[in-house]
Amino acid sequence: MGYFIKNRKVGRGPQGVTIPGSSLSDRPAETKIGSLRYNTDDNDYEYYNGTEYVKLSVQGESFITVDPFTGDGVTVQYTLTVDALSESQIMIFMGGVYQPPSSYAIGITPTELNFSVAPPLNTPVHVVHGLASTTTGFVIPA
Repeated sequence: MGYFIKNRKVGRGPQGVTIPGSSLSDRPAETKIGSLRYNTDDNDYEYYNGTEYVKLSVQGESFITVDPFTGDGVTVQYTLTVDALSESQIMIFMGGVYQPPSSYAIGITPTELNFSVAPPLNTPVHVVHGLASTTTGFVIPA
């Protein structure tokens, strides 16, 4: 009997494999690294990485949002339209030139962007969001 359990194969044709699933509160107390399950609360697949359950990413393009600003030579703090939890989740272009993360920081709130030096007068600043996402779409706020 152990042969059929250990060496189970999925055949060809219109078949599928059922992945075990449950709610967040019913996650297994003990699990192994790489364990795969379906989270019925979030309707997502997740795996255990040895520390926590992590959602599987969906293949696709990122949902990109661009915040446009214009420098005035004085203002160093701007309000973003999308939360940025870290500098690695955004890219900033000032006058079309990429700005390294060392030239700006996310503030106390995830919508607060602080530059170390104010963008020059009349210089266009574009903040690109969506670098930590895999949801498909593209938005430029008015």
